[in-house]
Amino acid sequence: MPWTDEQRDTPLAELELFGLSCRLCNMLEADCQAIYVRDLLHIKCETLASIPYFGPKGIQQVQEALRNFHDGRQVKTIEECLGDNEDG
Repeated sequence: MPWTDEQRDTPLAELELFGLSCRLCNMLEADCQAIYVRDLLHIKCETLASIPYFGPKGIQQVQEALRNFHDGRQVKTIEECLGDNEDG
């Protein structure tokens, strides 16, 4: 099933609800200038792998979060995300 415009226009930070860590979200914004899901969809695995401290697990987390988001499978609540951010 293709991505909808609404999904593509979603801020990247909302992927935290679907399994993307705040740390990786910040790295994607800083190193790849990815602000929206549409930006992330065009980034190749090789580019992600070149980001310091990103690694294979980071790539896997991005792919899983995108899959969850596309399928509408939220894995965290807003409260859980806020709690994660407070912990550092």
